[in-house]
Formats: sequence, C-alpha cells, structure tokens
Amino acid sequence: MLALVALLSLSIIRWAAVIKYNPLVLAQFNAFRERKDTFSLGVCNGCQFLALLGWIPQLDQGKENGAYILI
Repeated sequence: MLALVALLSLSIIRWAAVIKYNPLVLAQFNAFRERKDTFSLGVCNGCQFLALLGWIPQLDQGKENGAYILI
C-alpha cells in the first residue's frame, strides 16, 4: 500500500512538472484559472496537484487575494 501511495505522489509531481514546464499547456491551465466562471476542487492527490501548480495560496497570502485555506 505504501508503494502505491508513493507511486501516486510521484505521478502527481510528474503531471505538475509537465504542466509547469510546457509553455503551451501552462498557458491553457492559466487561462482556465483566470476565468471567472470556473471552479476547481482538489481532493487528496488533486489537492497535492493544485498545490504543486501554486494554485493554493500560502496562509499568509490568503488575506491579500481574498482566498483562504480551511484546514
């Protein structure tokens, strides 16, 4: 089971890297994120993925941009 969790975590890191370091794909993700009519929900590995993309703000940044993290 631990190997599966490690494999999934590594997979998420790779997916995030593919997006972050491919300018065409990154532009598409950024365009999606900037839209006002979309909603993104990351659960479990999805949350890790959004964090690796930088879509989840730091707690000290939350007040500045109007977003908050509830833990």
